[in-house]
Amino acid sequence: MKKYKLNKKQTQKILATVVMGMNVMNTMTPMAMDMKNMADDLSHTVMNNEDKPLEYPTLPTLSNMLDNILFTKAEAAEVSVTTNTEANIDVVEDGTIAQVSGMNNSQTISSMSGGQQIIENGATGIINNMSGGQQAIGHDENVATGLVSNMTGGSQHIMKGSGTVENLQGGTQFVYEKTTGTVGNLQGGTQVILGGTAIVDKLVSGSQEIKNGQGEIKNIDNSATGNIQTITGGTGIISSLNNANITQTVNGGTGKIENLTAGTQAIKNGTGIVNNISGGTQTVTGGNAVISNFISGKQDIQSGQGIIQTIDNSASGVVQEITGGTGTIDTLNNSSVIQQVNGGNGVINNFVSGKQEIQSGKGSIKNIDSSASGVVQKITGGTGTIDTLNNSSVIQQVNGGNGVINNFSAGLQSVTSGGTGTINTMNGGKQEVDNAKGIIGDVYAGSQVVKNGEGTISGFLKEGTQSIDGGTGNIGLLYTNGIQEIKNGTGNIEVVNNGKQIVLDNATGNITTLKNGTQEINGGTEFPKVKDTTSIPRGLLLNRYSRRAG
Repeated sequence: MKKYKLNKKQTQKILATVVMGMNVMNTMTPMAMDMKNMADDLSHTVMNNEDKPLEYPTLPTLSNMLDNILFTKAEAAEVSVTTNTEANIDVVEDGTIAQVSGMNNSQTISSMSGGQQIIENGATGIINNMSGGQQAIGHDENVATGLVSNMTGGSQHIMKGSGTVENLQGGTQFVYEKTTGTVGNLQGGTQVILGGTAIVDKLVSGSQEIKNGQGEIKNIDNSATGNIQTITGGTGIISSLNNANITQTVNGGTGKIENLTAGTQAIKNGTGIVNNISGGTQTVTGGNAVISNFISGKQDIQSGQGIIQTIDNSASGVVQEITGGTGTIDTLNNSSVIQQVNGGNGVINNFVSGKQEIQSGKGSIKNIDSSASGVVQKITGGTGTIDTLNNSSVIQQVNGGNGVINNFSAGLQSVTSGGTGTINTMNGGKQEVDNAKGIIGDVYAGSQVVKNGEGTISGFLKEGTQSIDGGTGNIGLLYTNGIQEIKNGTGNIEVVNNGKQIVLDNATGNITTLKNGTQEINGGTEFPKVKDTTSIPRGLLLNRYSRRAG
């Protein structure tokens, strides 16, 4: 024998029914006796008249009367459809449970302001107008189907199967794991996705909240405003965003916008992806951001990481603004486009044309194409780095801050306005220093030109020239065919081992140790200073005094 466990509410209902039954029996017993007497008298009269006995098939019997009274529920009405039928219920209010179960069974409620509709075991439940209460779909964890035509309040819970709200103006649709939820027109209220898949066909107002699973908004009305999709887990998709007043917010999980022409994707955590941007803004304050194809608009990185993979030929202006975090452009191939670094880190992996502007923070260019030309990196503050510069048409412009070239073979580093330019290894090209500071590690070839300020070759100068036309020039070791030419200002060399220092009018040349090579004085008003001449076995001092060491 199957045993059932009753909860408190069920037990109360049973006790109420028993008490009701006892009261009815006490009331109906005298009535039954009176009816029996009436029947006996009537039968006796009929027989005396020798007429046919009357039949009473339509008269209610006492048992039917008792059934109708005992099983008519006076409190919370529980309406249930469990057979292969269709049922219609006009009104469901607080305290009412409407239940439908079984394949091909359906139940339609005209109006619900409270209570519950429970849909189980493959059945279908429909609510025409819902202002309160709950529709529970797949309550027994068997697939079921629920439909609400118009919802202004209450909630639809999709626990197994699928649910649809045709017009959602208030209330909530909850979509649980491995289920499907659809809102035809979202004009208020919320679609909450806790798992499974959910779609909003058209959004006018309201929002979609994605905590797990996947949610998509296909169409957005022009009148819509505010944060329409919030993602804390799972994936949120907006097919097309073309409204400056709309925001997709990513606090976790993944947010995707297929086409962004106006509006904002705000990434605070997780990952935000825009496949095509032709307007609007991707704002990054945390997490990771990706723009696959950039036409117009902006990627604004305040923290976290952002990358632009491809930039269209029609793009122009500042496409990526970095004030914190790291911004990366995979390939920059547009002369009208700028990556602007005002803090954080800016990276360009492959540079063909365009510009990186660094006002503060750090910027770097990894590779520069042979076809590139002009100013590729402009630095007014912070630090800009070029890994390898081997293009005579390319300029790193340092107007403040720090400019660094790790490997320099061709091109120009222009250092002005109190900035500092650093070249780690020079095999060609030119560094120009004007009212600034220039530093080179080792020079195999190339030139450092100091117009004002200070230029230093801290390692050696093997081939090429340090030319000083104002300010100070310093060389650690001058050898082979290296030349320091001082037109104006001061030149200092620690060691000369071959090579030449040329001192012209109004200039000063100093050599600490002259082993081999030449200090040539062409004019000038003072004797050149050589601190250690005893170590010049073959050294030559060419000046108006014609002194030879040794």
